[in-house]
Amino acid sequence: MEPVSLDESAAQLSKDESEDSSDDFCAICFEQGPFVTLPCACAVKYCSGCWDRALASSVTIRGRAQCPSCRAAFKVDYDVNASSLVFTTDAEGTPATDWRAKLYGKVKGVQIKMLEAYKEDFAGKDVEVDPDHDSEHTCQMHPHCVCGAELEHVSSQARILRLLEDMEPGWRSRVVQPEDMVRRLIDSALVTCDLCDSVALQGPGGEKRGVWTCKNGPHTVMHPCAYDVCEDCFEKYAGSSCTVPLPEDNVSSKPKAPLISWNPQRLGVGCCQACSAVLNAMPRPWNRRRRLWQQTL
Repeated sequence: MEPVSLDESAAQLSKDESEDSSDDFCAICFEQGPFVTLPCACAVKYCSGCWDRALASSVTIRGRAQCPSCRAAFKVDYDVNASSLVFTTDAEGTPATDWRAKLYGKVKGVQIKMLEAYKEDFAGKDVEVDPDHDSEHTCQMHPHCVCGAELEHVSSQARILRLLEDMEPGWRSRVVQPEDMVRRLIDSALVTCDLCDSVALQGPGGEKRGVWTCKNGPHTVMHPCAYDVCEDCFEKYAGSSCTVPLPEDNVSSKPKAPLISWNPQRLGVGCCQACSAVLNAMPRPWNRRRRLWQQTL
C-alpha cells in the first residue's frame, strides 16, 4: 500500500463528509427521499407521510395546520383534478374550522365516486372473506378512503375503542369502569358518517351498527378527526358484497344516559371538539389535563 500524506488524508475525509452531508434525510423518520415541496420557506426535509401526520397532529393539538419546524400556518384545500391536497400559507393562522367544511365537501364527492368504482369492480364477482383475519371480518380486497388508506368494517365497540386509543393510549388504566364508559360512548352520537352526517353507530331504532372507518384514523390532515362511512351509505354506493355480519359487542346493554351530549353535525365545529367532549367526561385528573390542553389552542 502506498503511503498517504496527512494532507491527502484530510482532503479525502473532507470529501467523504461532504458526500455524507449531501444525502437528504427526512427530519422525522430519517429515511431518504423523496420529499414534499414545502409551502413555507423552511429548508427542512420531510417525506410525505411524516409531513401529513405532523400537520394532522398540529390540527388536533393547536386547531390549525402548521409546519412542524417553522410553525408557519397553512390553509388546506383539495384539488379534485390532481387528486391531492393543496397548501397555501396563512399569516393570520386561520382555524381549521374555517377550511375543513370546504375540504370535506370536496373530498366527499371523490369518496363517493371511489365507492361506486369499487362496486363496479366487484359486480358479479364472488368476494372472499379473509379467514385468517381478526373479528372485524374484512375482505381480502378492501375499499379505499380518499386519503389512500384502506377502509375497514368494524363494530361499534371496536370503533369507540380505536377512538379512545388514538386520543389517549393507556386510557383503561385511568378509568374505573372502562366497559361502562365504552357502552355509553357507543350510545352517544359521537361517531357520525362523513357522507350523510347521520349517527354512524346506531340504526333508526337505536340498535348498534358497525361502521366503515379509515385505517389512517386521525393521522392525516385530510381527515384529522378520522373518516367514517355508515353501513347505509356504504351499501348505497359500494353495495353489500364486502359487508358481512360483525360479532356482537361484548358490552352490557343495561340502559343508561349517554356519557356525553354531542352534536352530530360536526363539519362546522372544531375537529378537537370530539376529543374535548370525551376528555370532559373523564375522571377529574383528565379534566385538569383537558383544561391544560385547551389552553394551547
